[in-house]
Amino acid sequence: MNIDGMSYRELLIAAAKAEVNSREVYEYLSENTKTFVVSDRFRFLADEEQKHEEFIRTLYQKIFDGSDMNLDEETPLPIPFIKYDEQSDESEIIEQAMEAEIAARDFYLKIAKKAEDERYEDEVVQTMKYLAGMEQNHYYILESELERIKEFETFDEYFPQMHMGP
Repeated sequence: MNIDGMSYRELLIAAAKAEVNSREVYEYLSENTKTFVVSDRFRFLADEEQKHEEFIRTLYQKIFDGSDMNLDEETPLPIPFIKYDEQSDESEIIEQAMEAEIAARDFYLKIAKKAEDERYEDEVVQTMKYLAGMEQNHYYILESELERIKEFETFDEYFPQMHMGP
């Protein structure tokens, strides 16, 4: 993923778009999983992605004199878009989300490096490094859930009441 030709405006818009996509995926998973504990975990991730989008929007407004971000603006999206529908297995969606989290981490680290090299505002560098760390944490959460889901994908066929919530 080469970001050299992208402006900071494009980079931040692309980052916000990626956070929106991730949030939508986690909301979908939260609403459609049979396991209440896993549903809560995906709700947590959706909320985290919402916070990241807000961080990016706030940073955008500071950099661009209070301008609001327009996510409809065309920008390259250097992070894989997660594709899913009702026929998608949870494990397939999670695997895509894991790839997207690592791509987001790398994307944020590249923005931080570009900002450092160009002696751009330190707030950009620190925010991007923080977001990169958070995306890495999300990867680990998803990795843990994926292991459980793969282990128990057929378990509820034998014990259908196993994952019922209170």
